[in-house]
Amino acid sequence: MEGVHYVKDENDKKIAVQLSYEVYGHMLDDLIDGLIAESRKNDEKISLEQFTKELREEGLLES
Repeated sequence: MEGVHYVKDENDKKIAVQLSYEVYGHMLDDLIDGLIAESRKNDEKISLEQFTKELREEGLLES
């Protein structure tokens, strides 16, 4: 398969895969975004209003 390289251990067992960013970059970006979202699914959630209030208090957002 073009743009796919398997990394194998000393027993010839596949342990990782490398994907060409040139070939699969558009899909990898979506995959990484999904992994980040999944890793944050249990993070504390705040409302948009609270978030913008905090940004204003920190001087990161104009009133």
